[in-house]
Amino acid sequence: MDVDLMMAQHEAETELKDTCRITREGALVWSEEEGQYTPVVLVVYEGPCSLRNAGGASEKLQDGREIDVFKYTLKLPFAKSGGVRSDDIVLITASRNSAANVGRKVRVKAHRTVTHATLRRLPVEEATDA
Repeated sequence: MDVDLMMAQHEAETELKDTCRITREGALVWSEEEGQYTPVVLVVYEGPCSLRNAGGASEKLQDGREIDVFKYTLKLPFAKSGGVRSDDIVLITASRNSAANVGRKVRVKAHRTVTHATLRRLPVEEATDA
């Protein structure tokens, strides 16, 4: 790997002030306790991240009710987050600058990659009742 790119990636990672866990539902397994099949939850990434507003809210109808959909950009270390895919769930677990972000959940909308990236920048959405 290009040494200059590695240095740029390391420098860019210093702006990631939050911590997140990204999960994906896996295969269904039988739960004796619940008496039903439940999905295994796989952790696909856990570590530094940053969540940035990417635009205003839009409204959608879901199950007969209105919901607001907020768009964000999720930034992750490029080298460590290659396994993240569309529809994965991101949970903000810590935030140096905004305690209100802790516990926030967003869904990855697309997986993008570019040549010579310093950070992985993924579009994510948060849906809330209107």
